[in-house]
Amino acid sequence: MLELAPWTQWLTLIVQVMPIFFLVGGYANAVAWESASKNGTPYVEWLTARLRRLIGPVIPVRLVWIGIALGVLVPWTHAAWKRVGELLSDG
Repeated sequence: MLELAPWTQWLTLIVQVMPIFFLVGGYANAVAWESASKNGTPYVEWLTARLRRLIGPVIPVRLVWIGIALGVLVPWTHAAWKRVGELLSDG
């Protein structure tokens, strides 16, 4: 799209996903911390609970991706799976 309509290049400065994601995440954390501090929750306790909720879902996903990566490295793995891995790593 950027090549077909060069004027859209300027839009990418405004509507990038990652900056919006970090701004919303930072705001959500600030609101959560403010609420917890009003309830008398110590920072370490709040941070520990927050990290558990954030890291918990990541572990199974990481394990699946590690399994896939190890499966692709096995010499007798089907060539099509290796090609999928190459396409994914090229981005």
